[in-house]
Amino acid sequence: MKVMVNITLDDCWNFTKYSIRHDSKSKFKFYINVIAVIFLVAFMSYLDYESLLQLILQIILSIPISYYLMLFLIKWQSKSHAKRNEGIIGEHTIEISEEGVREITKVNNSLHLWSGITKIKQDNSYIYIYIEEFRAHIIPKKSFKSEEEVNLFINSALIYWKSGI
Repeated sequence: MKVMVNITLDDCWNFTKYSIRHDSKSKFKFYINVIAVIFLVAFMSYLDYESLLQLILQIILSIPISYYLMLFLIKWQSKSHAKRNEGIIGEHTIEISEEGVREITKVNNSLHLWSGITKIKQDNSYIYIYIEEFRAHIIPKKSFKSEEEVNLFINSALIYWKSGI
């Protein structure tokens, strides 16, 4: 079964957000960075200590600022990585068979055997076939002609994967 997809920077960012929300290691790394920024603000506030109230307010205000700062930095990093590495953005042909997952781009023609696939996940808009812990084939569901095609693709992939492990 074959599908043609056109991966955009937004698709890469959506995959990153999915990983942060659903992968425990990604979520842990994200929140550790947020907490580190909060502690940095607390330390800097302590150095400029004038009153306990000011210190507490600066720490409280640093929580949402740290959260959104980390999101911004991760979004920037995700999109920069996709722009720098040719073959991530643009047209991909993804084909699944009993052998594995074949990806064809203008710079790549690779086959990942099912035994090398670490997991297969989906959300409302995407199918993710993980080839490493933090790398996946991103397949927008809008690339299919119908919901039936989406279901056939994901069910076939799951069957191949489970039998290939």
